[in-house]
Amino acid sequence: KTTNQHNQEVTGKIATDTRISMEVSRKVSNPIEDQGTTPVESTFQTLMKKEVLIAEDFDLSSYDLVSIDDFGFGSVKNMGWFEGRGVGKTPSMDAAAMKPVEFQPRHHRLGLGAKPDPNKLKGKKLNEDPKPPKEIDVDDKVEIIEGRHKDMKARVIEVDENDGIAVLAFLTNRLEVRVRLEYLRKLKPDELDRVSGKKREKPERGQTSSDNENSINEYSRQSTSKSSSGKDKKKKSKKSKSKKSADSESNKKRLKWIYEGIRVRVVSKKRLNGEFYNIKGRVHQINDIYSFTFISDQGRMTDGLKEKDLETVLPVLGKNVRIVRGKYKGELGELLERDKKNDVALVQLLDDRRIVEKLSQDDCAEVV
Repeated sequence: KTTNQHNQEVTGKIATDTRISMEVSRKVSNPIEDQGTTPVESTFQTLMKKEVLIAEDFDLSSYDLVSIDDFGFGSVKNMGWFEGRGVGKTPSMDAAAMKPVEFQPRHHRLGLGAKPDPNKLKGKKLNEDPKPPKEIDVDDKVEIIEGRHKDMKARVIEVDENDGIAVLAFLTNRLEVRVRLEYLRKLKPDELDRVSGKKREKPERGQTSSDNENSINEYSRQSTSKSSSGKDKKKKSKKSKSKKSADSESNKKRLKWIYEGIRVRVVSKKRLNGEFYNIKGRVHQINDIYSFTFISDQGRMTDGLKEKDLETVLPVLGKNVRIVRGKYKGELGELLERDKKNDVALVQLLDDRRIVEKLSQDDCAEVV
């Protein structure tokens, strides 16, 4: 065959194949068109022609008409249950099968499947309730054993048994706080004496005349030995005092974040015998690079506090603060946001209106 004849045969075959494929695709897309019928109607259109009513969705008022008990009773009733019949895979009419299974808690620290040792459970009950705390009444002296004010001693002013909270007044400064009853421990008589500064007198023992003479002689010997060594002790005491003064000056720490006019709270429970604990105030003035003067909100003044005895106090949103640490130390700004959980504050500087993000709450303080 010539080249032209071969090309014509190939072209004819391609045209035939194309015509067949188009016909097949048309029949697939409209399978009923050749029979002279309309396409198959959808289920929704058929239902609409038959005027089948479709229920509307329930609203909240429909749920209020049926109680919870009736709803549960109807649910199990539709599944074949009736009153007096047991439940489970093999329901029974036996009364024992219908008895509810009660929860029996295990003994403390008893593993799964283990049985308690009867020797260790003598006189004990598995479900025994814990011992209630000792009753705490008004005017009782207590010690706080948990929480923020731990180890502080106070007097009970008010007791709210319903909420489990007591109003206390610290014995050191009479500042009132609210503490949970389970965080309190009633002080014993000897502890009360130590708090009040009283000392119990020991009972005197009877002494004979010979004992008295021996004690007098012993006292005279001790007095003579003390007088002989008195001069040496005075010299040593002078040297020790000079060393202590030098050491105290070397141990002084320079102030790092204290500024005049910032509000702070005293957090030390031992400084100045706890007289200023949990009291808010302001830094009145800086005396030198080591010390400052603190004035409480009640007007009490002291120079005996250190920087580590204080923490900063933040105002409400929109008030001015001073940044005491970090890159912007010393700058004044406005408190925009505060996140106590994440310990973050958002401050806008008053100088150039820049916003400082991710600033710790300890890095800024309210300005008075």
